[in-house]
Amino acid sequence: MNANFGRRCRHRRDAGQAMLFTVLALGIFLIGAMAFAIDMGNVWFNRQSAQTASDAACTAAAMDMLVGATNGSMPSGAGFTSGTQFSCDPTGLPNASPCKYAALNGFGSSLARGSAQAGTLGDNVFVDFPTASSVGLTNLNLAPASIAANALVRVQVTNNMPTWFAGMLGTTKQAVGASSICAVIQAQSPIPILVLHPTNSGSLSMNGGGSSSGTTGDIQIVGGPSKSIQVNSSSSTAVSAQNNPTINLCGGGANYCGSAMGVWGTEPAATGFWRTIAACSPPHNTFCSASQTAPQWNSPSPPIADPFANVSAPQVPTHHTWNWNGNFSYERVVPGGTRGCPMPATKNCYEFSPGYYPVGIDLNGSASNPATITLNPGLYWMESSQCNNGGASGSLCERSNSCIRPSNQIGDGSGGVIFYFADTNSVVVGASGGDCAGVGAAPFNTATGALGLGVQCTSASLVPGNIPSTLSGSVILGPCSAPDPATGYCAPNCSLNFGDPLGTANPTGEQRGIIFFQNRSKNASSNPRWSGGGSMLLAGTMYFHQCVTSGSDTGLGCVSGAYNDKLTMRGNTGSSTYVLGDIIVDQLDVGGSGTIVMDLNPSASYTTLKAALVK
Repeated sequence: MNANFGRRCRHRRDAGQAMLFTVLALGIFLIGAMAFAIDMGNVWFNRQSAQTASDAACTAAAMDMLVGATNGSMPSGAGFTSGTQFSCDPTGLPNASPCKYAALNGFGSSLARGSAQAGTLGDNVFVDFPTASSVGLTNLNLAPASIAANALVRVQVTNNMPTWFAGMLGTTKQAVGASSICAVIQAQSPIPILVLHPTNSGSLSMNGGGSSSGTTGDIQIVGGPSKSIQVNSSSSTAVSAQNNPTINLCGGGANYCGSAMGVWGTEPAATGFWRTIAACSPPHNTFCSASQTAPQWNSPSPPIADPFANVSAPQVPTHHTWNWNGNFSYERVVPGGTRGCPMPATKNCYEFSPGYYPVGIDLNGSASNPATITLNPGLYWMESSQCNNGGASGSLCERSNSCIRPSNQIGDGSGGVIFYFADTNSVVVGASGGDCAGVGAAPFNTATGALGLGVQCTSASLVPGNIPSTLSGSVILGPCSAPDPATGYCAPNCSLNFGDPLGTANPTGEQRGIIFFQNRSKNASSNPRWSGGGSMLLAGTMYFHQCVTSGSDTGLGCVSGAYNDKLTMRGNTGSSTYVLGDIIVDQLDVGGSGTIVMDLNPSASYTTLKAALVK
């Protein structure tokens, strides 16, 4: 036997130590990796939490700024002044709305901003209002300074958190941050019936119920955006409903299968609000061809800004058209059956052309001599009072034995008319106004009347199928496009377009624009009024809004004490009244047996304000 065999088989005392050190090194590495993963996971979790809190706080601040830009003052619960930076710690503004939302998401600002920046353990939420250029957001369509002095808000969350295992390596705390930027931007959007008063009780007032036992509703919406009515008042009684009036949104929305109503104040659904699918079943809604949905009552619902705030008011036309001293240079008598006159050949119409009407237009006929007029397309600048009905003073008056129709003449080339009420007087329709059938006028053909297209602007313009083929009442068609300077009627307003802002690019075809425009610096009070038994088709938007209490007409910088224009629709007006467009008004009062049948434009044609998280 080999003598060295025993020596080769004996184990050395240091045998296996390399393996032990290897295992120990791997263990330390794995423990370190696990510690690093735990700490980094905790950092990542806190980073995500901080971002969530930052986004929520930023959105809350932007929503309050949106309300401030829309209603002229910040909401009472905002707790901060737009443009003035602040911290959410106890020495700052802890009760400001963005601070509350940050706290609800776990960041209550235990530190003052300076301490947080110095690295003290704890968190801080800081709010400021940067300029677009300082944060690289000059490409946004921000609300102009004339509407929102500060359109951007930034929320910065700083969270100095302790580490766990990383402390073994000397790192005992880690700073985690998050930042969000929100903006009040201008965006193209379809608009609903919009009641603008920011605080008034009964901004939307309904008294009566002529249709409450019927199948349509006192306010009936067909088509349009997903929100059909918005009441901007913060009052808990912004909607006043008495004597069982009804609001029917069963046919609202782009597919005619139900829409929503929004109220800024917290308020329960008004009596008569049809909010169940059963209530929307035929005969209440015959327009929906898809799945019928229950109309929704949204309260609180953020206010919607005046979409015409940036629309310039027209200047006095250079054509001074008529007076009561025998100078009827822009009014002419036309035989029945000619130039759009709906009367029989044995009777005449009065044809009016656009221009300046310093004494307004008063239609007050008799059984033997009915007042039937036709309107050539263009701008009608109205002043002075010509009638008083129920306390309402009008410069465009339609009284008994009267009828208004569009002519078949080109006029200024805009395709329709706009009435601008330059003082406190407005449009007043009295008892039996619009009784075209009663005065012997032929029905208006909604497909071929006036310029050959009826209520359409072009053959591509979509018109809801609920519009009757013929109408026996008065018909006023708003403009479709900008006026044609070559006609000579539009000066000095030839550059203004009160028609469809999208023109032929409108996905629903060109639609009609503003039909009634009240001076926004005047208090028209309750002067805009329909009453009695008149019926009417209004193809265009009715805009009755007081923004300022003195100075020139503007929709910018609206002040407290304004918002006084009230559109009243009473009596039997609604039995055959259709509005193809929108109603933008400070206050809306529907009473008696009146019904508004609104066919809303579903396309994104108008510029309004929105709050958005942008960065």
